[in-house]
Amino acid sequence: DNANHAGTNTSFDTVSSDVIIQNRAIGLLPTSDWSPHNILIRSKGVLTAFASTSQNRITANNVTIDADGSISLDGAGYGPQSGPGSGNKDLQQGGAGHGGYGGGNIPGGGVAYDSVQSPTAAGSGGATFSAPNAYGGRGGGALQLSANTLTVNGRLSANGLSGGYGGGGGSGGSL
Repeated sequence: DNANHAGTNTSFDTVSSDVIIQNRAIGLLPTSDWSPHNILIRSKGVLTAFASTSQNRITANNVTIDADGSISLDGAGYGPQSGPGSGNKDLQQGGAGHGGYGGGNIPGGGVAYDSVQSPTAAGSGGATFSAPNAYGGRGGGALQLSANTLTVNGRLSANGLSGGYGGGGGSGGSL
């Protein structure tokens, strides 16, 4: 639990014990499958992941996210102008697609991919129209979460990020 130090970042290996994230601590998911016994994310605690194009997998007995706590893979998918549904770089504000088409594109940009009903892929990056200010937003990450009991009073998300002025937004990932 980061020894109760506020704002501390901790990465986990394949630890198989109970995990508590609290007091503005940030826990970083391992890059391989992870099977802790229980996960408790208290108020102001965050469990997140490094940016990756592959799916993160967690298997736990109980996962509890208290109010104001979160599991967030926002912006943890494909980078700007990359991924199977990236926005069209020739258009200002070309949004990335994922389960549907990204906005502001001509054919060939922001295409839909993956499953609408059971998505498993990371989100694509938005179009970078003219660097450095009009960069595309990163796509959301991908998480497969298996738990006997899941209690969410906080936030569980894999949103794409906004692009810079004139850049396209990234597409959401998968939960």
